[in-house]
Amino acid sequence: MFGLLGRNGAGKTTLMKILAALQSKKAGKVTVCGIPIENAKEIRKITGYLPQEFSIYPSMRVAEAMDYLGLLAGMNGRERKERTEMLLDRVNLIEHRNKKVKALSGGMKRRLGIAQALLHDPKVLIVDEPTAGLDPEERVRFRNLLSEAAAERIVILSTHIVGDIEATCEEIAILDSGKLLYRGTVAALLQTAGGKVFTKAAEKNEVPGLKLKYAVTGMHTQGNKTYIRLWSDTPVPDAEVCEPNIEDAYMRYLYHNGASADPAGGVR
Repeated sequence: MFGLLGRNGAGKTTLMKILAALQSKKAGKVTVCGIPIENAKEIRKITGYLPQEFSIYPSMRVAEAMDYLGLLAGMNGRERKERTEMLLDRVNLIEHRNKKVKALSGGMKRRLGIAQALLHDPKVLIVDEPTAGLDPEERVRFRNLLSEAAAERIVILSTHIVGDIEATCEEIAILDSGKLLYRGTVAALLQTAGGKVFTKAAEKNEVPGLKLKYAVTGMHTQGNKTYIRLWSDTPVPDAEVCEPNIEDAYMRYLYHNGASADPAGGVR
């Protein structure tokens, strides 16, 4: 599975729509499995797409909606029935096949979104911010579905949630303001932050100065001390070196690209 990581507004959704032949590119060359993106009809045959804001025929029943989408995709009756039953079972919606789409919970609708994206058995599955707004249990379930799908095809996952990348992806790209900041393995990304992540116990009055001087990726207060996690290209006085995680390395790239890191308000 390939992860596309970036904050809101980084350009992830635009790129995903271009790859799914739903939006035109302004410049450059884009191909999917060797097919030029301009050949939208062929691109849509080999790609499945789940947008962040997924909606589908709310008054239809789940199985009916799947059957109709299969019909639009040019599948025959037998194919539609077999794929619908198999996919609804895989996403744990088989018992809800006769329920109207509008009666499904948010997590169920997102799982239905995966089922419809896989209906025509695409070579490439493109998924945009799939776990945004889901509760922890549903998020884990959804990650597992994506991992299962990735065993049979290419899956491209875009998200601003570092945990989604950490749990599912071996290779990632970091995108910010339409620019590609990093592309490579998660292991190589972590190496870029090796020896540059520190923890420091600070007095309350020291915190503002540290936030101005360093990229702070986390902090919590215990008693009279504030424990700050930060990264720096040079040693930090009275701080201990710690093992980096994906969020540390991600914040480092954003910081170098002009963003500021603030655990109270996120990256901006």
